[in-house]
Amino acid sequence: MNNQAFFIINYPKQLKPFYMFINDDEATVANFDFIYPSVGELSGGSLREYRYDQLKLCLDQLDITHDLQWYLDLRRFGGLPTGGFGLGIERFLMAITGIDNVRDVILFPRFYQHCDG
Repeated sequence: MNNQAFFIINYPKQLKPFYMFINDDEATVANFDFIYPSVGELSGGSLREYRYDQLKLCLDQLDITHDLQWYLDLRRFGGLPTGGFGLGIERFLMAITGIDNVRDVILFPRFYQHCDG
């Protein structure tokens, strides 16, 4: 491997949550993962499905429309295209410092019997 960072885009829709925007090919979703050498996934994100009919179809196929009717109702009268992403702060710290173990960069370390209930 050449030890370079890279993006993985457009995962198969079966591997991702129902709320991700389905691409025109109807087989993939509009998303990405940013993979950094020796760290793994540093960041990931996707566009969100805003098309009511497409969202309802996905929920019907998963047989969860009844449980998530409130989510569907949010888009009943239209919605704006939106997206979101996340950055793994501990993995980011690993990337910029060169530290090999995530346990050494966790901002709020936890250990056995540290908190008494």
